[in-house]
Amino acid sequence: MKSKSTSITIIALTLFLGLMFLATPLPAAMTAGRPLLVLLIVLYWALYCPDQVGVATAWTIGLITDFLYGVMLGPYALGFAIAAYIVVQLNARFKMFPLFQQSLYIGMLVGAVQLLVIAIGMTVMHLDMPWPVLWSIPTSLLCWPIVMTILDSARGDI
Repeated sequence: MKSKSTSITIIALTLFLGLMFLATPLPAAMTAGRPLLVLLIVLYWALYCPDQVGVATAWTIGLITDFLYGVMLGPYALGFAIAAYIVVQLNARFKMFPLFQQSLYIGMLVGAVQLLVIAIGMTVMHLDMPWPVLWSIPTSLLCWPIVMTILDSARGDI
């Protein structure tokens, strides 16, 4: 059995890798479809280790995401925190769903976060509607089984 410090190390490492994926530049054609991998990782850990990763961790990672995207007012922090809260509250139900249904719910949460970011950007910062960012919803939905498989193996006995 792994110690709690090891589990925190694994969680921190996976979150760091998710943030590095977010910070990695991609060609312009691929940027719009970039999955919100860091949100998927936060939601995975909120689902399977809610005592270690919850709303506060999601909010912190969301603030870092805001910084990496250059967005003011913290819309990603708010969205990540709300999504993590929903996952933590519906933890037992969510784990009972088959993988396909989990992917759909994760896609809806990613969509809600993206729409919240767009709404805040349009109303408060008077930005134009960035339609291409909505491509991250289906790509995140498709990435959930892969993320879940990788993190299940990394989680081990946590």
